Amino acid sequence: MEEELVISSATEYLDLNCSYMMSLGMSLHDYWHGYVENDAYYIEAEQHRLHRDNVLAHRAGMYVQSAVAVIASNILRKKGDTSPIAEYPREPYPITQKELIEANKKAERRIEKKESNHIQDMQTYMRGMCR
Repeated sequence: MEEELVISSATEYLDLNCSYMMSLGMSLHDYWHGYVENDAYYIEAEQHRLHRDNVLAHRAGMYVQSAVAVIASNILRKKGDTSPIAEYPREPYPITQKELIEANKKAERRIEKKESNHIQDMQTYMRGMCR
């Protein structure tokens, strides 16, 4: 059974808390001589860093998952399968609203280009048939 930590004075609490606050980037001078309110800002900043790290880890997991899915899909592909080969994303996943809008515009342009190419191919084919 663990012993419960008993803090008998404010000084003892501050001594125990000092190394934690320094690990968050607060200087020893600011800890002992700065404004008490700064502790809350350093702790809040750490929470933001932890959240950002978690988001980055999740994003890395998305790329790993995508890579594994591409490999598995191509390895398990049956001979003679004419469906397109799975490919790893050519560009990073869009994250911000601006990136999402730009990605949608690019996708629309790709579709329009494919449609245009298809129409040109059909026109070429029809010209060949009329000769």
